[in-house]
Amino acid sequence: MPQAPALTGGDAVAQARKAELEKAEAALKAAESKPKARVIDPTAPTTVVALKTTDSRAMRRQLDDIAADVVSYQCEVVFQVPRTEDAPWLKTLLQKRVRKLDSGFELKQKHEIQRSLPAQVVLIPHQQ
Repeated sequence: MPQAPALTGGDAVAQARKAELEKAEAALKAAESKPKARVIDPTAPTTVVALKTTDSRAMRRQLDDIAADVVSYQCEVVFQVPRTEDAPWLKTLLQKRVRKLDSGFELKQKHEIQRSLPAQVVLIPHQQ
């Protein structure tokens, strides 16, 4: 019974297995290097986070987590605030945190006035 020439030599099979193993290891390393999401759902097209504006310490921690996810997932940010005065303040707080994590990151943020809603942030992750 004739055998295929590619399979008779052990080199071709060994090389194919080695290439497959290296590819799987590279995919595993890429998955491990991506930090775990803190507030964002990476599978959703957008994530809405209600800001804890009544507790400044909790809101600062919350903005730290939001900034980490914004940098990790290359998010665009939309602040939905009830008062016009709140938007520049929140945008500055987030900008400083993002700059601290990654000074080269270009943060895209805008705001909307939603008088009937409490302050919240909409995170839109960059889809690869």
